[in-house]
Amino acid sequence: MRTLSLEEIDLIKKSIIRKNITSAEILSEVYDHYLTHLENLPEDDFKYGLNELDEKFTYNFCKKLQRDQKNSNRREIKTLQKEVFKSYFTWPRFAFTLFFIASISYLGTLIPFKTQVILFIMIPLIFIVGLNFVVMFRTRIKLKPLKNDFSGQSYKINSLTSEYLTLQLHWPITLTNIFLHVPRILGLTDFIPEYLYSFLSVATCIFLVFYGLILFEVFKIKSKTAFL
Repeated sequence: MRTLSLEEIDLIKKSIIRKNITSAEILSEVYDHYLTHLENLPEDDFKYGLNELDEKFTYNFCKKLQRDQKNSNRREIKTLQKEVFKSYFTWPRFAFTLFFIASISYLGTLIPFKTQVILFIMIPLIFIVGLNFVVMFRTRIKLKPLKNDFSGQSYKINSLTSEYLTLQLHWPITLTNIFLHVPRILGLTDFIPEYLYSFLSVATCIFLVFYGLILFEVFKIKSKTAFL
């Protein structure tokens, strides 16, 4: 194994840039593969080895790798979500689950429904929004070296794992906003009984808290190996 020259590394980067790989996961994998393969070749065989790799990692092949990686990430995150969700119904976490649900349900009978909406919905939402910012910030930090290496690429480099996790964090925020604002916009607030509002706010709180905790655990697991 030899150390590649700066000129050779620059040729590798230019070759990979032409493939327009936007997935950080695939870009990093392809780059590492190029480096590892070419480091094991004599200097005289560098150009031949580079052309050989280019014939294998064609534009269409790299796009297929990205599609496969995107689907794989989604399946993996969904599987992790299910596993973490199930863990809240196994001992000793089940005790926490019961205690939390019982506590929120009891508080729902004591606190006025308008206060419930603020406490039971806004606090979990703040946690989810905060987690979303943490994911985006950490992703930006982890992507910075890779983006610097491929600064000549015109296409934006993104983390597929981060993109899907961020999407998972966005949709409960959207649904909660619909729940809060649509009745007011349609003028239905005077027709909806307070007890129904109370029940919905308690149920929404329980859902948001566990959903946020599940995604937080998924984030901790994936952040050890992924670009987030």
